[in-house]
Amino acid sequence: MMIDLTKWPRLLVVGEPVTREQASEILVRTDDWFLSTNDRAWKAAVEGLAAEYGMPAEPPFSADIETKKSAWAGKREWRQRVGVLQLEYLGNARIASPWIGGPKGWCDWDGRIGCGNYNVGKYPMD
Repeated sequence: MMIDLTKWPRLLVVGEPVTREQASEILVRTDDWFLSTNDRAWKAAVEGLAAEYGMPAEPPFSADIETKKSAWAGKREWRQRVGVLQLEYLGNARIASPWIGGPKGWCDWDGRIGCGNYNVGKYPMD
């Protein structure tokens, strides 16, 4: 029997809390690190800290395609080196998020695990 998902399925998570240190590791390793946010000051601060850990800067929007490809490859290599997990629909966006509601995800900085309104995208099974 095949059951169709709704067009906009949600991720529902309930879990036992973890320590703040564990939460920090979870959030660093489950973020996509594209650092897209409308808070320019926060984005600059996070990019500065990430650069200290060797993360290459994102190319400007106006950069040519070869520059962008090189930057994306460098960022992919950095994520592998740091141990970032590629979770696609299950990642957290607590470091930076373009979502109107702000940072989101199933793990919070204080160690709480759970969420009930995380949209995993239109038709994620396609």
